[in-house]
Amino acid sequence: MKTLIKLLLAGSLFFAGLGFASAQSAASSTREVVATTTDTSTSIVETMDTFLPEQLQERGIPTPPHIEKLFAEGNVTQALNEFEKFKEKQKKANPYDLLHCEMTVYQQALIIDPSNNAYAQKVTALRQELIERYPNVSDTYILQIDDNKTPEEIVELANKALDLDPENVHAYEQRGRALFKLNQIKEACADFEKMPMSWKNVMPEYWECRKL
Repeated sequence: MKTLIKLLLAGSLFFAGLGFASAQSAASSTREVVATTTDTSTSIVETMDTFLPEQLQERGIPTPPHIEKLFAEGNVTQALNEFEKFKEKQKKANPYDLLHCEMTVYQQALIIDPSNNAYAQKVTALRQELIERYPNVSDTYILQIDDNKTPEEIVELANKALDLDPENVHAYEQRGRALFKLNQIKEACADFEKMPMSWKNVMPEYWECRKL
């Protein structure tokens, strides 16, 4: 179950690229998926205890254990307050990575409380700040992908991301899905092969590739 939550959030880029209303919808949808795949003795926050540390460590910023614990206990407000204190101490952290981590933290808060407009607005604002302040970073091109982009536009953005970072697995995921929609199945399957197995295992498109 923990693996499923990590994949729903991280493997599909979470909803970093979605607008305000879409972000809340995605958060609610994630909770609905959880409700159908876990027993009544397991809460959503208990299943997410490995998501935040993995995401922040990916950015080279290890998460303080007490913040992870607060999220796991559902103490969202206190967790966010503690993260703000933690953020102020990260004088040597890469500014882009720190801002991206802040967005990730608020995304987790929104997953726990998808009806919270303030969290959704914060996610959207941080995403926009990343796009405007750091336009030539690989992940920034991925952040520009939203539900209004055509498959062709997604392929173009993913290509730009990969030009800057050929190992950006998020770009391979997005481009692969877009190529699949464009019926360029062979090329899509090649992109899926660049992704971690744990991500591919929850992608219907990947299993279609396996049938070929």
